[in-house]
Amino acid sequence: MDLITSFCGKVREVLESTDNQTDIFARCRDLVSGLALTPVFLKETFQKYAADDEFIMNRVLTADSNEVTLYIDPDRLFSLRLYIWDTAQCYPIHDHGSWGVVSCVAGEVLERKYKRVDDGSKPGYAKIREVKSAILKPGETTVVLPLNQGIHKMESVYKDSSSISL
Repeated sequence: MDLITSFCGKVREVLESTDNQTDIFARCRDLVSGLALTPVFLKETFQKYAADDEFIMNRVLTADSNEVTLYIDPDRLFSLRLYIWDTAQCYPIHDHGSWGVVSCVAGEVLERKYKRVDDGSKPGYAKIREVKSAILKPGETTVVLPLNQGIHKMESVYKDSSSISL
C-alpha cells in the first residue's frame, strides 16, 4: 500500500471514530506531520505525478496552478492537497469554507492569523487585526478554521527556492 493510500485510510478512521473537534485536530495534526516528515513521501508523490497515467487522469484541476490534489475521499469527508510555493509567493488574506490541517513539507511557509474586529454589518468589508504569526518548518502544523474563525495569510519564506506544504 502506498503512503497516500495508507495516510488517507488513517484520516478516514479518525473522522469515522469521533466527532470531537479537539480530538480530530490533535490526531490529524499528528498524521499530517508524520506524512510531511516521511522522507520518501515527496519522491513517491512526484514519481506518481510524472509516471502514473491513472493518477494524472484523476487529478482534479483547480484555479490554483500550484495546487496538486492528491486525494479526495469518495464520501467527501476530506481531501489531501499539496501546494508548491514559488519563491516569494504570497496568498492574500483569506478565509476557508471548511477546517483543515496544514503542514510544511519542504522549505518554510509563514502564516499570519487574523481576527475580525468589526460587527460584519457592512457587506464586502471586514476590519481585521493580526493576532499571531508563525513560520512553519517541515513537520510543523497549523489548523485552519472556517470563515471568520480562520482568516489568515500564507507566504513562502524563501526568496531563492520553493517551499511545499500539505
